[in-house]
Amino acid sequence: MAIFLAPALERRFMPDSPAEIQAGVSFLVGCFGLKLAVIAQRLIDNRGESLANRVIDRIAGGDGK
Repeated sequence: MAIFLAPALERRFMPDSPAEIQAGVSFLVGCFGLKLAVIAQRLIDNRGESLANRVIDRIAGGDGK
């Protein structure tokens, strides 16, 4: 998470920040990124089918509920 996500966040939201700030963001992403990924995986496991159906309905113009 810290290797891939932190540089993308820093490049997008903090392009002119000093190296110390970027290192802190990378550290925090490394500490908490895996936990956020676990939470996201649980949400997908629990509600994935209904979320997928909503996305498909929105793209394909579902039945208009």
